[in-house]
Amino acid sequence: MVAVAGPAIMERAWFAPAFALSYFLAAVLGDALSIVPGHFATLWPPSGLYLAVLLSVPSGRRRIVLAALAANLAFDLGWHARALPVALGFALANSCEALAGAAVIGRLFPPPFRLHGVREVLALTMLGGFAGPAVGAAIGAAAVHGFYGVAFGQTFALWWAADSIGIVSAAPLAMLVLHGHGGKDLGAFRLLELCALCALCAVLGASTWAVVHLFGSVVAYGFLLIPLMLGAAVRFGLPGGALAVATLALVAAWLTAVHEAPDGGAQTAARVIGLQLFLATIALSTCLVAMLVSQLRAARRQLEARVAQRTSELAVSEERLRLAVEVGRMFAFDWDMVGVQVTRTASAGRVLRAREGAERESGPDHVRRIRHADRQRYDDTISALGPQSPEYEVRYAVRRDDGSEGVLQERGRACFDAQGRMTKVLGMAADVTAQARMEQALHEREAEFRQIANSAPAILWIADADGAVRFVSSSWYDFTGQIEADALGTGWLHVVHSEDRDAVRMRYEADVRQRRELMLNYRLRRPDGSYSWVLDRARARYSAAGELLGYVGSTMDMGEHRRIEAELQQSRQRLGLALTAGGMGSFDWDLALGTVTLDTVRAALSGRPDSVLPVASLLDMVVPEDRAGVDHAIAQALQHGEYAHAFRIRRPDSRVRWLAVRGGLRRDTAGAAQALIGVYWDATGRRGRELRPG
Repeated sequence: MVAVAGPAIMERAWFAPAFALSYFLAAVLGDALSIVPGHFATLWPPSGLYLAVLLSVPSGRRRIVLAALAANLAFDLGWHARALPVALGFALANSCEALAGAAVIGRLFPPPFRLHGVREVLALTMLGGFAGPAVGAAIGAAAVHGFYGVAFGQTFALWWAADSIGIVSAAPLAMLVLHGHGGKDLGAFRLLELCALCALCAVLGASTWAVVHLFGSVVAYGFLLIPLMLGAAVRFGLPGGALAVATLALVAAWLTAVHEAPDGGAQTAARVIGLQLFLATIALSTCLVAMLVSQLRAARRQLEARVAQRTSELAVSEERLRLAVEVGRMFAFDWDMVGVQVTRTASAGRVLRAREGAERESGPDHVRRIRHADRQRYDDTISALGPQSPEYEVRYAVRRDDGSEGVLQERGRACFDAQGRMTKVLGMAADVTAQARMEQALHEREAEFRQIANSAPAILWIADADGAVRFVSSSWYDFTGQIEADALGTGWLHVVHSEDRDAVRMRYEADVRQRRELMLNYRLRRPDGSYSWVLDRARARYSAAGELLGYVGSTMDMGEHRRIEAELQQSRQRLGLALTAGGMGSFDWDLALGTVTLDTVRAALSGRPDSVLPVASLLDMVVPEDRAGVDHAIAQALQHGEYAHAFRIRRPDSRVRWLAVRGGLRRDTAGAAQALIGVYWDATGRRGRELRPG
């Protein structure tokens, strides 16, 4: 069979004329195989071709129907020279038959119709082969009865049987040819084999002519071809079954035509109907068997494809597992408790650094590899296994064959017999030496951090990204009497003063939500029940990828600081009172900023209400005759550290006043000058007395 493009080729302009020619040739073939040409059709192949084309072209059927009508009229008018009304009646009957069969099948199956399963084969053969021909037989028998006076029943039976066997024998083969089914699946060699089998059927049918004469029946010889037909169906599926059915129908019709003589209408009609029923039964059975074989073969191919796919996936999974075991430095083992033998996978040699023999080892040697300090714990773990708790996990150190020490993480499951005795242990061991070393280093660093944190004078604490405290240094206990476990999470709020607690909680949660730096002042309860002011400060810590990890903070006792601040404030107040009482003021000249801060009596002495003045604006108030002396005194103060000078200033109200200034330098820890500080007072009265004539 030749695989064609299916429905695409049916859209070509030349397809309708080609179909009309095929229909005409099929009609000539059906007429040639009739016992009485022009009167009794044993089978009618055009009906099967017509129905197959209509089912394959769900849209644009008009040109197919017109082509069939033209071919039918050409056959009846040109080949048999029938009268035009008779030819029109026969053409109408054949078209109505095909359209009725296509309509019935189209109701059950959406277009386009294909032979994909048993249901489709049954629909084509049963509905198309029996329901459709009934319509055509009724119209054709009525036409024959009206024009020739032949009995309606006999004509109906002959017509219906001929068209039915024509559809059953020709339609499946035509569908396969039109849609190219089976050609690719069979292959070139099997196609040749199928053609040879059909040729064998034809030769066998021709050679049985004499046997048929002995049997005296037009049906008996067909049994000789049944094994070959079933063989074709089983061997080649639906393509073989359809071709075998068509071959059998043609051979049977030909042998009947050349063997039988028209000895009487009723007798000949009975023999034709018997042959047709026989062929229909054999054709239907063969097509069903062929379809089942095709489906089984397709299912087997799908199963083989799935098995091949699963096999490929399994091979890939095994390779991935092998690579994972090698990369992960793992090995599987089977510890036979009865034979006291341990069997390991090949990757054990790399993990244990064994020269050879790591795959098999006795049970005692397996245990002796374990470090002595871990051996008893390992034995206790294995001994504790039972039918109710067969699984275990243990970590231990082992001695490798090269003398080094490694760490294995082992997980396994024990198997027990009916008496509850342990028979074997199956498991997997992974080399976690590097991980164990990292954990040890991390543990040591954590211990070092705790020691440093616990030694710090301030309370250190760590919180997660949600603000829950995960660590507090031991000085928290010394300060509050609360142990670390009680302070974790939000437990630290329990020792905050009740008047501060709600405000502290709200401010803390708001800062955490907005990822701000934390700074809180509140009172904490001491172990004796008293309260101290503390300052909490914390900053966010982030990972290398920029992800917030949490906060690191400190809690400082602000009680002493507040006491010092209070005392300093009192001292400042006392100094201010003293300066005010003495008519004096203080100044602070920031050398870096170039500003002077005046205090106490600035308005009364300088006439300027501002407390902070630029140095330049203050020096502009100096009387020009005294400016050189002021600059010299400042230069001497910057060099020697002390300042004492008197000079005149002109106030904004144009009054001139004498100011006496005394001070010194304030230096930083490195000795660099930071500011010139001191006091000043109004010396106008004194200078006036000194200048007054005696």
